[in-house]
Amino acid sequence: MERVEGASDTEVVGLFASQIAAAVVWGGEVVKRLTRAQREANDHRQLFLEAMELKLVAERTARATEEEAMRAELEVALEGRTVAEDELEEVRIHGRYDFPYLTDEIPEDRGKYLTRDTRRIFAEICYLRRLSPSIKTSIGGISPDTLPTPSDQLFVVADIKEEAQSSPLPTYPSSSTWWCLLVG
Repeated sequence: MERVEGASDTEVVGLFASQIAAAVVWGGEVVKRLTRAQREANDHRQLFLEAMELKLVAERTARATEEEAMRAELEVALEGRTVAEDELEEVRIHGRYDFPYLTDEIPEDRGKYLTRDTRRIFAEICYLRRLSPSIKTSIGGISPDTLPTPSDQLFVVADIKEEAQSSPLPTYPSSSTWWCLLVG
């Protein structure tokens, strides 16, 4: 400022002109560098956006594949459940066919200590009669010939009276409980 105060008008214009020329030259370089930096930043931004888009596409593809796999597993599980339900229904129908006289439902309040239905036990004892025809089995005077052949299973024989007919086989005494395993 001191130079400008004591200088003439032409000297002041000369001082500013030299400064303006340097500023214009330097300003052009600054503008070039700023423009180059902005282009590089735009290029980096574009590369970043492309990379993020590729990553997003890969994640969407992975998610779609995982979703398809989960749907397939769900379909298999539902089909397996349907097959299991069909098998259960077949067992129920088969049980009704083998034992049509067993229509009573077992009450659940008695729990695991509930004794088996007498008719079911009698039907299973009739199977023992087929294994050893010399033993006459009866419950309440019901003939075993009227009942179908039971399935093979482990069961408890309760309060069954067996009378031996003339046979070389030993006589079986009355018993309150026998465990029997039927093998078919």
